[in-house]
Amino acid sequence: MAVATLTVSTTNIGVSAVNTYGYYQSPAMVAGQWCKTPTVPITSSLLEIYAGDFGVWFYGGNVGLDNRFVRSTARTVDIEIWEEDKNGTDIKTRTQTAWFTVDNGVYRVTNYGDQWVVYDGIVENDNVAEVYMKLKVNTISGDTSKNIPTNALFYEYWIE
Repeated sequence: MAVATLTVSTTNIGVSAVNTYGYYQSPAMVAGQWCKTPTVPITSSLLEIYAGDFGVWFYGGNVGLDNRFVRSTARTVDIEIWEEDKNGTDIKTRTQTAWFTVDNGVYRVTNYGDQWVVYDGIVENDNVAEVYMKLKVNTISGDTSKNIPTNALFYEYWIE
């Protein structure tokens, strides 16, 4: 399985191991609208978690989009990584863009841009981050459907 990886340096100083969590599949989505993935608690070896201490790795092999979607390398999916806060003030920690191309006859996400840290402060005062993503597959003129199946993205979370 191919790995499209993005690695961002940690904010904390010191030596730590990277833990990975799950292999998840994106939920069914509607193109042009934001979709929230389920929240996943991930445990760090650190006592405080900064936004730069965790992220997501994406994998190939996703199911792709059917022929009702115009085949274009200009189609993108916008990705935001969030840390859920117990008091309801969730923090957007990273953003990323990915592109669709035809791969082995399937129109799917194959290229991922760099993840950008948009907040670099402390997001947890303990060692568990509650992480989720917001995803939006952008539409292109000529699409005859907006329904995107589950499995459009395969991913796993990582944390220092």
